[in-house]
Amino acid sequence: MTNTFLISEAQIRNYTDIEDNIDSALIKNGIREAQDIKLQTVLGTLLIDKLYSLVDAGTIGDSANAAYKTLLDDYIQNMLIYAAYWYILDSIYIRSRNNGLLIPDGGEQSIAADRSMYNVKRQAVQNKMEFYSDLLTDFIIEEQVNYPELNASNKL
Repeated sequence: MTNTFLISEAQIRNYTDIEDNIDSALIKNGIREAQDIKLQTVLGTLLIDKLYSLVDAGTIGDSANAAYKTLLDDYIQNMLIYAAYWYILDSIYIRSRNNGLLIPDGGEQSIAADRSMYNVKRQAVQNKMEFYSDLLTDFIIEEQVNYPELNASNKL
């Protein structure tokens, strides 16, 4: 699990329909899950660790790291917005309680979840996530010469 975020909470709020009153902790947890589960699956551990190190060091914007900056800004962040949103949806719209899955209504009461509407929303977000994931995958395949971490692993 990482403490480095490749997108911001503000980007999630700006590019999705998540309202300002949604708890920041839910958003941050969704970003972390998206990076650890979805992004790492696409990029591999070595490349994602390289990006984390560049972001943590504040050198991602250096001219020597232009390929990594392009990867992050033009491909990864687009995919992560919808991947994080997909993971956040469970926490936003449906809460697990002793009496089942409920939708909080903003007060003391909750209503039973309409699973079909939730599934429609989640599928729409997943479609966007997969579109941007495919763009990211195509880009790193075409530009793999710029990312030696893709071929550096000797794991079977």
